[in-house]
Order: sequence, then C-alpha cells, then structure tokens
Amino acid sequence: MNKQKFFPNWFNKPTPDGTYRSLYKWGDPAGFKHPNSGLVKLIMETFGLSKEDLKIPLNLGLEKIEGEREITLTKSQLDTLTSICGLENIKTDLYSRISRSYGGGMIDALRLRIREFALARAWERYHTPKNLVMALSVEAAELLEPFQWLTPEQSRNLSAEQHEAVRQEIADVLIYLTRLADLLDIDLLDAAAAKLAINARKYPIDKAHGNALKYSAFQPNQDTQND
Repeated sequence: MNKQKFFPNWFNKPTPDGTYRSLYKWGDPAGFKHPNSGLVKLIMETFGLSKEDLKIPLNLGLEKIEGEREITLTKSQLDTLTSICGLENIKTDLYSRISRSYGGGMIDALRLRIREFALARAWERYHTPKNLVMALSVEAAELLEPFQWLTPEQSRNLSAEQHEAVRQEIADVLIYLTRLADLLDIDLLDAAAAKLAINARKYPIDKAHGNALKYSAFQPNQDTQND
C-alpha cells in the first residue's frame, strides 16, 4: 500500500501589495507553484524538519514595508531625472526604492541609457514599435550567422572571434528588445515571470521531462493561442 504523501500547510492567499513578501513575488500575485513531495522530503531531511514544523506557516513577510529613509539625491538631481524619465517613473517612497533595487535596477538603468541614446540622436521618429520589431527580427537572424554550418559540439566551443561576434549580436537583440518594451510600457522581468508561470502550467515536469513535445501533445484541450 502506498504511503500517503505529506503536503505542508502552504500559504495560498494572494500576496498583499507593499509587503516584504511581494518583493519576491513575480507574475500573478494569486498564482502558486509549490515544491513537489520529493523536494519537500529532501528539505525536511537536509534541515532536520518534522511534519509538525511545517504545519503552521511562520514569518510569511506579510508586514508592510514602512518607514522613512532619506534619499541622497539633491532636488536638482531629482528634477533632472524627472525631466528625463517623466514624473510617473520617479518614486521616492521606501517600498518603491527597495522593490526596484531587487532585480529591476539594472534593467531600468539599461532602459534609460537606450532611451537617452535614441533621444540624443533624434531617432524617436524611427523608433516605432513596428520598426523596432522588424529591427529585432533582423538582429535575431544575424545571431544565426556565427553558428552557420557548425556542429552542435562546435557551437558549444566557439573561437574567441566567434564568441565576440555572438556577444555583439546578443547585445543588439537585447537593446532592441529593451527599447521596444520601453515604448510599449512592458516590464520585462514581470512579463518573463508571468510567461514562465504560464509555461509551467503548459509543461508540467512529469509530462514534459526529457522530451521536446509541444504542450498540445499531452494537453490536447489547451488553447493553442499565445504560444
């Protein structure tokens, strides 16, 4: 007879805005994907935990992030940032500053550098979403060139010249993608996290492990739009 699997008392409520927990919650605030029973068992064995330890959720990080911590930027510097980024993109409250420093800071810095680069050259007239998508497609195609005719093994062991060529083409793809997301007001990290959550539902590990089948092969009733 199979032993009944143990499932901890997971926290399954939507993550409240403005809390410590929300800093680490990307994608759907009401979405959850808990560790499987094998991983739970490994965690319990590694850290010496019992079932009793996992019955009551503790330290969930549901406290609001509150308090005051003065920023070091001067009013003149803030005014300059506001003129570049727009008032709607400038936040000085503690939660906003903490949340952007976790994960999004470097993406935001890159986004602003690309925006300033384009504005300084009066290229905004050319940077329409349609044109950027076309340019992105061209750059993605150019990324294929260094790999043309290589064997799988050769593609994993590029020469210094090939590696630099790939590096530059990847940079072009990232620049156009970041610029496109900026124009369409799409948060790249949030969008990627949300899409990964969707893909996790489409490709459950027990069915997708070790194969390259499309999700419709083992989930025939799934909607095939927005692949």
